[in-house]
Amino acid sequence: MGLSAGLSSRDLCVSLLLSVAVCTILLSGQASAKRVLLMPSHITSHTKYHTNIARALNEIGHEVWVCMPSFLVERNVLDTTGLHVLEYKTDVNIEALTMHPLPEKFFRNETENVFDQAHLMLTYVDQMLMDKEFGESVRKLSPHLIVIDSIPTVYLYATLAYRLDVPFAIAGSHYDPMTLRVPFNPGAVALPVFQVSKHMTFPQRVVNLAALGLLYFVDMSGYSNAVARYAPNRPLISVEQLMPLAEVVLVESDHILDYPQPVLPNVIRIGGAAISEAKPLTGIFKDFVEKNSPEGVIVVSFGSMVVNLPEYVASKMSNAFQRLNYKFVWRVNMSSPEPGKILTSTWIPQNDLVAHPNIKLFVSHCGKNGQYEALYNAKPTLCLPLFGDQWYAAERTRSKGWSLTANIKEVTADDLVDMITELVRNSTYRTRIAKASEIFKVVQGLPVKRAAFWLDHVMKYGGAYMRYAGQEMPAYKYYCLDLLAFFGFVFGCLFFLCYLMCSRCFRMCFSSGSRASKNKRE
Repeated sequence: MGLSAGLSSRDLCVSLLLSVAVCTILLSGQASAKRVLLMPSHITSHTKYHTNIARALNEIGHEVWVCMPSFLVERNVLDTTGLHVLEYKTDVNIEALTMHPLPEKFFRNETENVFDQAHLMLTYVDQMLMDKEFGESVRKLSPHLIVIDSIPTVYLYATLAYRLDVPFAIAGSHYDPMTLRVPFNPGAVALPVFQVSKHMTFPQRVVNLAALGLLYFVDMSGYSNAVARYAPNRPLISVEQLMPLAEVVLVESDHILDYPQPVLPNVIRIGGAAISEAKPLTGIFKDFVEKNSPEGVIVVSFGSMVVNLPEYVASKMSNAFQRLNYKFVWRVNMSSPEPGKILTSTWIPQNDLVAHPNIKLFVSHCGKNGQYEALYNAKPTLCLPLFGDQWYAAERTRSKGWSLTANIKEVTADDLVDMITELVRNSTYRTRIAKASEIFKVVQGLPVKRAAFWLDHVMKYGGAYMRYAGQEMPAYKYYCLDLLAFFGFVFGCLFFLCYLMCSRCFRMCFSSGSRASKNKRE
């Protein structure tokens, strides 16, 4: 009886200790959990990688909210599992106004007017930031960190964090070393809009430098009085002074897919946050890819914005596909000309398809998300860029030997057949991208997990310790204007003294010569 009672007492003590330990762990977890608000731009692909980062943050215990416009929420095309959505109302579908016309203009041979686009986007951002109901919702949310997109036209989101005195971070594909105060050489680092290789030619460097100079003097981030307008309760600074104060900058590029570039400790190149572990195919996609595919399958997609192709483009692509021995999964809004060989759909599980071992090639417009999916899963690409930075993206993979590039308006069906055959049958392309994929996985791992790590890190420790002096000083100091003025003054004084001395010597010599000549005559 005594022994039994002793055991019961020990069991009771053990149970109590375990209960205390569990409660302590749970309470410590709750104490360390933070509330994070992500503010992507209105573009679907940008919101996609922000939601991917958000889910990774949620997996490590944080409460995560993602801002989305009502038109994007209604489409219900993004995975928000475990997330909270902060919806805000908009008068128009700004994505349809700014992004959807781009491929249409490309096919009509019309030039993109980036300034008109920027004006539309800035008007949209202004309405959002001036929306008192939205601002009050964010204030009541009391986030510990706000993560904003990196597009210049949404830099203004940082003023909301500044107004609420909340730390902010940046996550996006656009890398702007000038605004972030990252030292760089314009002769070696190209703007991601030009179709250039790692080593630019002299004419390319001239154009690149001229374009950078123009961008420096063009205010793409919006209003010069942005802080006074959106954060009147805080000390007045410029947006250019505010942006380098981000706790950390997560750039969706890396030195494996992109060209190597100099960065600072608080600028982390994470790779593509759209990358995720592939899920097994289901339904018609599983049946089509896995059954009766002896030669393999090719995935064709121009992204969510380009599912309606001009008839002449769709016709030559269909012609080429039907002449090849491969099967095709094609994201396009048209009926399949040969259903047993070509599966058409306005939506495809792109990442899951590209990861499948039966997929031999990816035909793409070279959007960033698709490029990283191809790299991660080691699939060569046929690049058919349409607009924006896609030409730059296509060239960087072509120069690394992972892809071929063509202009979709000019390429013929015969050209498509030849290039697809070359990419599939020539093992060099697959070998090169397989090696790059292996390096990427070793160096970068899963980018969303790295993003979550760094955001969690700066919430715990802050990011000030990674910030260098150039990011905290006013522009006149950063560009050494005060030093140039000082040395200009010193050299000016020296020049003036030299001038006075030379003038004095000249007068003395001239007057001495005159007196000697006069004495001689006398």
